[in-house]
Amino acid sequence: MKVSKVYGSNFVQVADWPLEPEICTITAVGSTLNKFGNTSNENVIYICLNDLPEMYRVNQTNAMLLVEAFDDETDNWLNKKILLSRSAGIMEGKKIWIGHMRPVLKNTLPTAKPKE
Repeated sequence: MKVSKVYGSNFVQVADWPLEPEICTITAVGSTLNKFGNTSNENVIYICLNDLPEMYRVNQTNAMLLVEAFDDETDNWLNKKILLSRSAGIMEGKKIWIGHMRPVLKNTLPTAKPKE
């Protein structure tokens, strides 16, 4: 038995998120009871990307960005694209990883240069 399966999180750890931004498609959205860490028994939203089974926890900051872009109803997030990445930060003198989920909107994609 793996200890990480008993005491670990069901979510992909931010340290394992890509360093280089990746465009991903939201293929599932759900909520579950978080039984790990200092936010024990808190209901959290998660998403699955690119039809893979791994769950990515959506923190409040990222959730508000997705709500603003896609809607308050998470069913409307399905098949939408996000830019997934992480960056380093410092909290209480310790290095931490900060996960970023940024909506990819049609009007923010580069457009082709018009022919002359």
